[in-house]
Amino acid sequence: MTFFQWQKDARRKTGRLLVFMALAVFSLIAGSNLVYAFFRGYKSELPWTTWFTLETFFIFSCLIGSVVLSASVTRTLTLRSKGGKAVADSLGGKLVDPATSHFHERRLLNIVEEMAIASGTPVPAVYVLHGEKGINAFAAGFTLQDAVIGVTRGTMEQLTRDELEGVIAHEFSHIVHGDMRLNIRLIGIIYGITMLAEFGYIMMRAGGSSRSRDGTPLAIAGLGLMIIGYSGAFFGNLIKASVSRTREYLADASALQYTRNNEGIANALSKIGGSAYSSLLQSAHAPDVSHMMFGKSVGGFFNALFATHPPLEDRIRKLMPDWNGKYITPILIEADTDTPAAANTTTSTGTGSIKADTLTASFNAMGTPNASHLAYASALLSALPMRLAGAVHQKDDSVMLLMALMLDDNPDMIEKRAAIIRKQYDEATLNQTIELYHAIESSTVTDPLVLVELTLPTLRTLPRPQQKQLLQTLLELAKADGKTSPHEWALLAIVQHHLGSTRHKKTQMPFDSYGDVRKIGAEAAQIISALISMSGMDKDAKQTCYRETMASLALKQQKPPAKMSYRDLSNALEAANRLKPDAKEKLLKACCQCIEHDGQVELAEAQTLRAMAVVMECPIPPLVTSAL
Repeated sequence: MTFFQWQKDARRKTGRLLVFMALAVFSLIAGSNLVYAFFRGYKSELPWTTWFTLETFFIFSCLIGSVVLSASVTRTLTLRSKGGKAVADSLGGKLVDPATSHFHERRLLNIVEEMAIASGTPVPAVYVLHGEKGINAFAAGFTLQDAVIGVTRGTMEQLTRDELEGVIAHEFSHIVHGDMRLNIRLIGIIYGITMLAEFGYIMMRAGGSSRSRDGTPLAIAGLGLMIIGYSGAFFGNLIKASVSRTREYLADASALQYTRNNEGIANALSKIGGSAYSSLLQSAHAPDVSHMMFGKSVGGFFNALFATHPPLEDRIRKLMPDWNGKYITPILIEADTDTPAAANTTTSTGTGSIKADTLTASFNAMGTPNASHLAYASALLSALPMRLAGAVHQKDDSVMLLMALMLDDNPDMIEKRAAIIRKQYDEATLNQTIELYHAIESSTVTDPLVLVELTLPTLRTLPRPQQKQLLQTLLELAKADGKTSPHEWALLAIVQHHLGSTRHKKTQMPFDSYGDVRKIGAEAAQIISALISMSGMDKDAKQTCYRETMASLALKQQKPPAKMSYRDLSNALEAANRLKPDAKEKLLKACCQCIEHDGQVELAEAQTLRAMAVVMECPIPPLVTSAL
């Protein structure tokens, strides 16, 4: 499936979840009425035909419906506001310091960075579950902004680099294709369904602790509610199984496409079978997140009956049809026995103009990057000068690195921008920023947006006041010459989207979206106009391109905006982010055609499109001109 087909499928499954939830709530209401009717008849001698009344059914419907709905919505909003961090924290995960020098952690972060560059996604935060010896992993979050990757200590220490790469590729598939958001909603729905059991438990404890005979009916009623409430677990596991199993096969297949190494992920699965701890988690919250793990995280007959993952043997044989059926016993991977393989280098886009079909190829690879993108990412990181490689992982250096990316050799602007940095920070910061600028200029880095994306995990750890100070400084640096260049806009858009106010504007609910580009016609016109203004076409060609692009979107031929600010374009892209998958695909395709109108693509245009796609939550892989 394509990226947008995955997104549509995730939305359809969200609708299915709501149907399952309605059925579960109805069963809880019916069960609660039966319990009440039994006790009403038990306490009186009325005929059984009088035990049920419409009044009590209505009361129980409102009561149970409100309990389940409020609990579900509250839990979902809590997870939504905290993102993947909430899931990692609940499992006892510890954030890996981006500047770590520990071998296993450094290797893990390096693989995550490679996979993020290859897929065009922001580099997610990485957590390790140090108390878990089994082999397992997860991806969690509501958007690409708040996504995290989590692995157990067993995964980090017992898998070779190729095996770990296969596991991380599997999890990136869940990030890119919208499975994370679906999983978060699933947690909220199941939490609401089982909340009735919690009330029953409280009632039973209250009745049992009472020394009077009046407490006995309360305890029995609580027990009845517990039984009914835990029947929600049946529906919860049914929902998990229906959503999760097929998507695990697809994520395995995506991991194989990313790495072109079937033995990597297959051997990781084989080590699960050969491990004394398997993939099981010790955390009390393991059942809550079982559907988002790489392998089975909970045992027992009931969980096997509604398994969230296909059998281990089936997953391995799909990846390695000639598998001998023997599992691998995992051992600790030592630092000197697991050196990374030499990366197959590919040719990047470089500077200046590139072929138009290169941009189309990257667009078509959205959500399905291949081994050439991964090799490009590996080669890029390997070739990164030590000064820059260290800067993206250090808090102060990462701030100065972003400011350095806003500098240029224009003599009229050098002192003006220097004054801005000196005013916001100090002289020492200015000197180090200039040093980093020269390091960038003398390096082979051809796409500075990669450096921006690599700094994001470090920048997220900064206190909020420092993030605001950085954003304000970057905006002032961009405005220093009275205009915002494509490169400056792209950098600002990515940083603002991940650190600015939009970080706290979580993605809309499924029904709060637009199914047609025409619903945001004015905003779409702004986006198209911005791209055309960056091209080197003459005035007549620009007008022709604008008319043809607007016509392809079935939009009214309104005049392009005479003047557009950075804020106007940012707001237009936030509106575009609310489009449904089909409409997003149509708009982004039109943007590609717009850029390719003159048969050439400037690097600045490609960078701008990638930045636009980031804001629209549509990650475009890097532009690679030679395939493996």
